[in-house]
Parts: sequence; structure tokens; C-alpha cells
Amino acid sequence: MNAEERARRAEYLRAAMMNAAPQPSCEKRLEWLEADSADRRTAILKLEREVKRLINGGTILAGLVGLLLGRVFL
Repeated sequence: MNAEERARRAEYLRAAMMNAAPQPSCEKRLEWLEADSADRRTAILKLEREVKRLINGGTILAGLVGLLLGRVFL
């Protein structure tokens, strides 16, 4: 048996072993997808909260800078 035949057999065995692995049930897959979507929703809500906080902080900072510049130049 030469190296090419051994490589072909090894590939065949690897493919057979992958197909022999039990596939998760539809219910299990659905649970995974629901958990993933819940995690994504949570992350989106956290990002939205952080953006609102940054916008509010920037607005306050811009107001203070405007107030200070107004006092300096007027």
C-alpha cells in the first residue's frame, strides 16, 4: 500500500467517522438558537444604553464648553 492509498483510506475513515457522530436533535438546536438570540438581544440593549449615555455626556460637555467660552469672550 503506497502513501496515496493510505491518504485516501485515512480521508475515507475520517469522513465516515464524521457521519457516524450523532446529530443534535431539532429541539436541542432550537434551544441553542434561542439562547444565542437572547444573548444577542442583551448585547444590543447594552450597546444602546451605552450610546445614550455617551450622547448625554457629550451634550452636557458641549454645553459646559459653550458656557465657558461665552464667559471668556463676552
